[in-house]
Amino acid sequence: MSLYEDVKHFINKKLNRSDYFLKLNTSNRNVDARPLTIKHKFRLNAKDITTDQSIINDIVEIIIKKDYSKRTYAGKKDKDIETYHGKIYQYESYRTQNVEMVHKPEKTFGVFVAGKFLGNLPDKYYSEMVHHLESTVMMSFAYVTGGPYKEFNPSINQVIEGFEPFDLTLYVQFA
Repeated sequence: MSLYEDVKHFINKKLNRSDYFLKLNTSNRNVDARPLTIKHKFRLNAKDITTDQSIINDIVEIIIKKDYSKRTYAGKKDKDIETYHGKIYQYESYRTQNVEMVHKPEKTFGVFVAGKFLGNLPDKYYSEMVHHLESTVMMSFAYVTGGPYKEFNPSINQVIEGFEPFDLTLYVQFA
């Protein structure tokens, strides 16, 4: 697709949004709805960014308060956990899309999750972030990992509870 076609597509998308304000009839307009494809992605943990567990805990607390699903233990009851082989974390379904990467003058990106500064993105991601931000759209989100969990112990034939320190898994995608 040529630059002209890309610009034309962009303008048509914006015009559709402004038609509401202009009171124009858009029912006859054919809109090219091309899906975005992921060009590049990477995943990292909050512990790759900071060693301060209190910052991670504060962010997790914000995510837990604001998450709309409230699906603890991924919606599983103790009976369901018996058939699952592994740990089911209480907050593993909790996530946020409020992840921001802010470019800093010292050739790094500050990572903010749920409005709170987590730390600076590791240096190894800097060049690929800059490269992909020049030509794509970034989407990022974070999932809560760790915390209270339940696990079936076959030796005592019982669901046991435990706790691991919280962490966050951050996903960054470019489309």
